Amino acid sequence: MNTINEYNSLINEDKEIDVAIYGSSHAYCSYNPRVIDSITKTRSFNFGNDAQRLVVSNFVMKETLKKISPKLVVLDVYITSIKNPEGVKAFGFQKSSYYYFKIFSSNKISSVFEVLPLEEAPEVLFPVFRKKDLVSNFNFNRKNNYFYSKNANAKEYRGFVGFDLEMKPMKPQSQEKLLSLINKNKTLYDGFTQQEEESIISFIEKVKNKGSNLLIVVAPYYAAFAGEKHAHFHNYMSMISEKYKIDFLDFNLVWNEIGLDYKDFKDKGHLGSKGAKKVSKYLANYINTNYVLPSRENELAWVEEQPKTLKSFIAETFPKTSLEVNKKLNDKVYIESIDFFNEGSISKSVIIKLKNRVADSIISKYRLGFHTYINDKNLNDLTSYSKSKNRKYDAWDFIPEIIEIDGSQYIIKRLTTPISKFPKIKLFLYDKRGYKGVIGKNIEIENVIVR
Repeated sequence: MNTINEYNSLINEDKEIDVAIYGSSHAYCSYNPRVIDSITKTRSFNFGNDAQRLVVSNFVMKETLKKISPKLVVLDVYITSIKNPEGVKAFGFQKSSYYYFKIFSSNKISSVFEVLPLEEAPEVLFPVFRKKDLVSNFNFNRKNNYFYSKNANAKEYRGFVGFDLEMKPMKPQSQEKLLSLINKNKTLYDGFTQQEEESIISFIEKVKNKGSNLLIVVAPYYAAFAGEKHAHFHNYMSMISEKYKIDFLDFNLVWNEIGLDYKDFKDKGHLGSKGAKKVSKYLANYINTNYVLPSRENELAWVEEQPKTLKSFIAETFPKTSLEVNKKLNDKVYIESIDFFNEGSISKSVIIKLKNRVADSIISKYRLGFHTYINDKNLNDLTSYSKSKNRKYDAWDFIPEIIEIDGSQYIIKRLTTPISKFPKIKLFLYDKRGYKGVIGKNIEIENVIVR
């Protein structure tokens, strides 16, 4: 819902989409439009959806291309995503891709009857048949402006969902071994039906008829290195790409160049935020090298869309939004003001501006106690350590370092918490070798909101 509402918002503002990305969760976990746009100077959008099969990506592509004319279409595929859905669970995933588009269109009707069993079609085409909607007061109006609550561990932006999660340690994957299998055995993957092959060709032809470039990609995932199956699939997609004269990029073959390891994944099949940033940078540079797309860097609307960096936040926003403190922690350290830089749903940095000049040799003697107190409704959002101690606050104590920006001194600490409202925060200094009491005074600030 968030993805389609954000897409419709762009359309309503007459903003063109230059790069359109389609696929399954592999797509929406891998390709971050923020990162891509910052390098290509274009506007991109990610239309990936959970377990979305190619036959349904075809529907989404056709529906969105009614309103946009992207210069480049990126289609993410892997073996399962090309297979037609089978079974209740797989059918259930496909339905969500239909719900958020216009109730009746020839494209939707033909696609629904092509993909789903006859008995499943009414639920998709007629909201009254959805079991969850069978309540006494029917309301068929979509909430076009409502922004649905986010996963606490996720960053959402134009269809991309980045998870600040890290999978358990895995042994390094051998890019060279996979490449060897691809070159050694040129056998093509033979597990696709004629209808599934036609879905690939249909997607290609529709994009070409629109006048857009097409790039087929395979997101990195651990199953690609298991046995010879992916090698055969890679050769099959290479053959298709050569036949129809389109580009093909398998990220599993540039694993080393990207610098991927298990810390970049949230699970074996999906990248986390860190891995998505690496892959998106690689994709953006690939686009710059292989395609000529118009730059939007001189368009005010595009510039205003770009995310703030910590440095630009301090230069432009901090002076307007920071809370005045003007209190001394001790006779050496005097705090002028404080604010938070919101980097995502759970990532934020506290920025402490100093009023007096403090030498590194002085600040390095201390540990800064930084405690964020919470309301009862946020008890479950505390860190595991805080919950184990039955606290109603998180302690983010750290050895502070001075950072100088535009002639002023700051202390900055990154926090990982979904909490954005603190009835109280407390700051104090103590000996860096261990707590033996506060050196100076506590500073308490009430009713702090992270914007």
